[in-house]
Formats: sequence, C-alpha cells, structure tokens
Amino acid sequence: VAAKIRWATSLAMAAEANGKVDALLEKFEERRKNNETSIAPLLSIAEIHRRTNNYEGRREALLEATRMRPENLGLLRQIARIEESEGDWGRALKTLGTAATLDKTDDTKKRIALLHLRYGDEEEAYQKLFSLAGGSDMEAETVIGMTDAMIARMDWDRALTFIDEHHERFPE
Repeated sequence: VAAKIRWATSLAMAAEANGKVDALLEKFEERRKNNETSIAPLLSIAEIHRRTNNYEGRREALLEATRMRPENLGLLRQIARIEESEGDWGRALKTLGTAATLDKTDDTKKRIALLHLRYGDEEEAYQKLFSLAGGSDMEAETVIGMTDAMIARMDWDRALTFIDEHHERFPE
C-alpha cells in the first residue's frame, strides 16, 4: 500500500502542475468504486488532498478508510495528527479517544495527555500523565522527569507542589 501511496503522490504533483487534480481524483474515485474492499484508493485520494492542501478532503478520505477498517490504529492516529496539525485539537482528542480503545499500550493515552497539555486542560493533562506514570507509586526518576517537564513549561507552582507531595517518599 505504501508504494501505491508514493505513486499517488507523484501523480498528484504532476496533476497539480498541469491543472488536472480534479481528473486525477475522479480516476481514483472510479478505482475506489471498482474495488470496494481495498483502502488503497482512499489512501491515495487522501494523499492527493494532502498534496493540494485540502484538509477536509484528506480527513474525509481517511475517515472513510477507517470505516472500512475500524480496527486500524495507524489510520486513526494519522487522522488525529492531521486534525492536530490543522489546529482542530478537539477533533484530534475525539479521534485519539477512539484509538485508545484499540491500543494495547499506553501510547495513545500519552498522546491524549500531551494534546491536553499543549491545547486543552492542563489539570486533566497532568492527572492523565500522573496516572500513566504509576500514580502515587511512581518511581523517583519519574517524579524528577515530571517535575522537569513542569519546569520546562515554566509551571513553577505546580512543580513545587508536585515535589512537595513526593518529598516524604523521596527525601533525597
């Protein structure tokens, strides 16, 4: 599938240079209709839309691909990255929420927490990160790492409070 998408990228560049993007999209739509079980045409359409800066077209093609392959964690993460890059962090959170139900690791949950930290509710972000780091049982190195992250964000009060909460367990 990756080779087909690279091929679609090359075709999109040529079509864009010649003013024939609509014709190229029509050809891939036809391929999609002729092969309703494959997500490759949809991923190619998404790539053409990416190349032509059509956020909504790209997102829609990827969402359709996830409807065909609802268990595809990679697709959901890709959609969330697109949504975040376009400044739609609310949609990105929702998409990552769906992805988190499929993810056997904590990777998607960490991405949700970091997204909250960047754009949303810092309190919720820190609660999620705290929980993912082991909660009240986290190791000293993790406490130091989280404190460093708070300091890097110039969140001095939160860093001091956090250190104070863990000082008794780790006096050194």
